[in-house]
Amino acid sequence: VDTAPVAGMGVSFAPPKEQGRFIEIVPKAPSIVYNGSRQYDGGEPKALMGLLPVAEQVQFTGAIIGVKVPKHIAQELYLGAEGSVSPEDMHITIGYLGEAAAFTSTERQRVEAVVREYASHQRPFDVVVEKAERFEASKNSNGNNPYVLLTSAKGVLSRYNSDLHELLSPLGAGFSQDFAYKPHITVGYLAPNQPTPSPRLGREFEVEDILLSWAGEETAIPLGGAHSSITAQ
Repeated sequence: VDTAPVAGMGVSFAPPKEQGRFIEIVPKAPSIVYNGSRQYDGGEPKALMGLLPVAEQVQFTGAIIGVKVPKHIAQELYLGAEGSVSPEDMHITIGYLGEAAAFTSTERQRVEAVVREYASHQRPFDVVVEKAERFEASKNSNGNNPYVLLTSAKGVLSRYNSDLHELLSPLGAGFSQDFAYKPHITVGYLAPNQPTPSPRLGREFEVEDILLSWAGEETAIPLGGAHSSITAQ
């Protein structure tokens, strides 16, 4: 990849690559910009942050269905260390649809209609943060270890993943099957020599809707039915 100096910053900047696509990064001087990238774990792309002090905007171009972590819970889960994922970006991905730009307006409406119909038959459920795990570093994670939190809702979220993949596949919007689905909240990307933070477990929140996001344009789709306390592993 060709590199070019960032004006007035004295460092070189290489456009990060995401599965053959480039991501736009807009640096804000005078912060140092590192060669950020996106990674895939469980079919989900994320921005890698925190290798160096940064102040940058990464334009997410993908489309996902997921669960948004409530703001007050996300703030409690925030690591506050190098490589931390910002609270507003914390979520659990149900499935990655692909590049948002690949879908026409009509196709997006069809996807949303399927998701709304499915959600109307599902019950709200509780999520409890139960376990922390440090994933192995890979070239897709820029050599860093994704630090994730696993929850009590693995059973219901895995069902959502399977059901929605089956329902959306006829529309050409099935989920990426490159990785086994393992629902989690990514809270950081740790350098190999960076100590593992103490996990912040036991936080609980209720899921009343699921998120449909097209390149960051988010729609909350409510779940129907009576509340259900989910404890499936």
